Amino acid sequence: MRAHRWRTALMGPPTSWMSMREKVTMRTSTFHDQIMHDVYRTFTNDPWFDAHRPRLARMLNTFAMVNAGVGYIQGMNYLMFPLWKVYYSSCPTWAIEDTLASMQTILHLTLRTYATRVDDARAYEYVKTLVGMIRLRAVTLHSDMHVLFDRQYTPFLQSMVSTMIPTLFANALSIDAVLLLWDQFFAADTRRQMFDRAMDTLVCLIVHHRNLFVHLTVIQAMDLFERLCTQTLNQYVVRKTIQVYAHHVHLRQTAAIAPATNGRRSVAESHVRDAGC
Repeated sequence: MRAHRWRTALMGPPTSWMSMREKVTMRTSTFHDQIMHDVYRTFTNDPWFDAHRPRLARMLNTFAMVNAGVGYIQGMNYLMFPLWKVYYSSCPTWAIEDTLASMQTILHLTLRTYATRVDDARAYEYVKTLVGMIRLRAVTLHSDMHVLFDRQYTPFLQSMVSTMIPTLFANALSIDAVLLLWDQFFAADTRRQMFDRAMDTLVCLIVHHRNLFVHLTVIQAMDLFERLCTQTLNQYVVRKTIQVYAHHVHLRQTAAIAPATNGRRSVAESHVRDAGC
């Protein structure tokens, strides 16, 4: 079961769950207005969330109060929504406690990648280190990706890390695709490996578009990549990630992964067909 796998990955073995399930008192934070704004524009295409948005807003407020040193950072909403849908659907009684506990685990892995924290010197160095990892992994997949070592690409790569990794791609995917992708992240043996899988997914996304970086100017490549990014994630990266990490999984043709209709390639496919990722 998906919920059991996620809880085990993010909360530890089932024998430890009850010790983490202290009833939560809901609170209101100074971030309330921003949270309310974000909650009502998160996964708007999924009507399942509509009845849950007020409670999700209260939970984000509570999380911000409990984690006073961090507060609320835009993007946390995209972490809470998938967790809530999976946990509430399986066990409503403990959905609040399990969602908040799992949020703590994910943020422990990703907090330093949030753009609002890059001003901190250590956080900035951390993001620079991740950019170096992306470059090395991309070149390993395809030698043409050495172009990413051009300094002109550094701001772009830093932006990608700070945009995609904090939410584990949830801000760029449909909810169904998020659940598929997170299944692969949370199937890792360790929490460090979860983060590595997220990084590898970002590398795959970039390498899928290698022709943009090889044949276009930096400005043209970044502009086109930004416009194709969400489409490519939904159509290709989820499928590729599953092929890498879970060969036994058989994907049905859904809106997120279906090929272009009438035998025509999509715009994104025309750019990624030779990526080799």
